[in-house]
Amino acid sequence: MLTRTLLTAVAVFCFGLFVTAQAADPLMLQLDRLARFLRASVEGWRYAMAPEHQAETVGIVLRNASPGMTDALHQQRMLREVVRLIPGTDRGISYLDPATYQRTVDVLLSGRSSPVIRQKPDGAWTHAVWDKAFAR
Repeated sequence: MLTRTLLTAVAVFCFGLFVTAQAADPLMLQLDRLARFLRASVEGWRYAMAPEHQAETVGIVLRNASPGMTDALHQQRMLREVVRLIPGTDRGISYLDPATYQRTVDVLLSGRSSPVIRQKPDGAWTHAVWDKAFAR
């Protein structure tokens, strides 16, 4: 999924590649590169989340963290939460389900006095990168 970023300072759960609207069009000219990046990212997440690699994953995080900033127990808990939160879909990790996207838009529009967004985004996302990366 390539998402044109329309919001700032709003936490919306998803696994996506976010770019500004100004950057999106030039990036689409590099579709092969983006598809390779997405495939590699998903492969890395699958590896990191696999039970047989979780100890290694935590070790890598700890080796690259600033001294005193984290510990193994905290990183193990964080990895368990990531595994729980990124179940994937029938198409796999990183696929944006259009119905889920629409529910998110509906929630963001629903604020009565102060909605997060004021109109339905037009052309805010594409499956072009995902389709290229994971063509069946």
